[in-house]
Amino acid sequence: MLRELGLSAFPVGGHHHPAGHAGGHVGAEAAQERGHRVGVLLPPSFAGASVEAHAVVALPGSTAAYAREPYGFLRDLDRQECDLIVASLPDEEGLGLAIANRLRRAAGPRPTA
Repeated sequence: MLRELGLSAFPVGGHHHPAGHAGGHVGAEAAQERGHRVGVLLPPSFAGASVEAHAVVALPGSTAAYAREPYGFLRDLDRQECDLIVASLPDEEGLGLAIANRLRRAAGPRPTA
């Protein structure tokens, strides 16, 4: 189902690394089949979709509401102990561009101690 939604995957757990936007959804399904806990940031356009995942967070219908709390949605999936977060990037204009940039930064590599 994740493949049909056209979502991208981002591993989590303190060190976010992009799994690739073109093939991330395939990686998410494979990770889920191997027993990983996949979390999904479900866009409003798929609000009624049945998604098999460890955790699903329905995103608000308003881009402005999404822009106010993108990290909160990620923290919610972190609290639910997801290994991988699958997200759909909004249209990259206006607030959508800001949200996409924040998600990419959150998915970027973190320095390790």
